Amino acid sequence: MTIGNTTVDEAKGLICELCRLFYDQGWVGGTGGGISMKALAQDGSERIVMAPSGVQKERMEPRDMFVLDNQGNVLHTPEARPAPYRPPKLSECQPLFTAAYELRGAGAVLHSHSLNAVMATMLDPNATEFCVTHIEMIKGIEGHGFYGNCVVPIIENTARECELTDRMRQAIQDYPLANAVLVRRHGVYVWGKDWIQAKTQAECYDYLFEAAVKMAQLGINAAHPPAPLLSNGAAADGKRHAENGVGAAGNGVAAKRLKPSRAQLPRAIVLDIEGTVAPISFVADVMFPYARDNVAAHLEAYYDTPEATADIEA
Repeated sequence: MTIGNTTVDEAKGLICELCRLFYDQGWVGGTGGGISMKALAQDGSERIVMAPSGVQKERMEPRDMFVLDNQGNVLHTPEARPAPYRPPKLSECQPLFTAAYELRGAGAVLHSHSLNAVMATMLDPNATEFCVTHIEMIKGIEGHGFYGNCVVPIIENTARECELTDRMRQAIQDYPLANAVLVRRHGVYVWGKDWIQAKTQAECYDYLFEAAVKMAQLGINAAHPPAPLLSNGAAADGKRHAENGVGAAGNGVAAKRLKPSRAQLPRAIVLDIEGTVAPISFVADVMFPYARDNVAAHLEAYYDTPEATADIEA
């Protein structure tokens, strides 16, 4: 976590600014979603600044923010605005935000009702995690790279937000590399070491959710890496073309891009048994006794077949 020099007053303004941005992206419409971040009080102690619940997020002002201590106790409740504004209410996301603060040392946590997040949880109604690989925006998630698997746990929704707390805490503990938790048919929680990283990762996750949904519409599983490309001599051909001046500037010949072909996916993969797909002891403890108990019956049944004869003669 890095609070930096962000003061409580600055955090209040930042939350309003970010909520207006997220509203424009469709993440916090209809009073949904929320955001909180850590900041420094005047005496240097840590505080949590949190947006209220059930309000128009794009119309919030700094004076509407709650301020809590690190244990989640409310230190400041904002004054109520005149009607038709509703009285201030602490966000029901508070215990879920606290889970990320306590278990991950987060500096900021946000909750989005993004449609991309909701649809990502519905790609497989039985899935307990979302997975994507080989997409550039994965690199925006801390600890992840283009070739790796970006996995986000999916928990089931409940009638009330606060009832998700136990599931949220368990998912955070079970997936130490994830910086988000998806809630099926609901949205996503994302955190970071500060508000900048939380915002960055929320945007990257949302991009990945949308990409996976659109890939599924094309019949592509975002969790599977693409098939390898084979050059089929393309590199050598390209070198010969270059030596012969094909495609060189001023020679009047249009350069043609060499098109690599996709390799056919293997129909089978052969793996070693000992120490690869099973413990080394598996051969002596399981396979040898199985062969000893069954080889006689197998030979009696198949001894005269061409396959058995060829094996014996070999």
